[in-house]
Amino acid sequence: MGARREKPRSRKAIDVIHTVGPIGSKPEKLRSCYWNSLELLKKHSLRSCVFPCISTGVYGYPHEPAAEVAVETVRKWLDTNDNSTLVDRIVFCCFLDVDLDCYERHLPVHFPPAL
Repeated sequence: MGARREKPRSRKAIDVIHTVGPIGSKPEKLRSCYWNSLELLKKHSLRSCVFPCISTGVYGYPHEPAAEVAVETVRKWLDTNDNSTLVDRIVFCCFLDVDLDCYERHLPVHFPPAL
């Protein structure tokens, strides 16, 4: 799935990267949405991004597997080359409690707390 950079419509936003997720449960396509968005972040030297729960609304992707794909993909992207040094912050924005519960389960698995 592709991603593209858009000019912001608000002066508060610096850049917007837009991606359209898959309809239904298609892990490889969802993974590419996150990966391609992160590659655009890198290409344009952006330091942070916020991801909504891509495809979990009207597109019907189940919440739990979508959260797993999102967190795992971001972790793998950060671990590739020097990507982790290029980003200050990545935020997963959860509007629904079900999404928050899923991310709270998956984040510690892929981003264990520092000891």
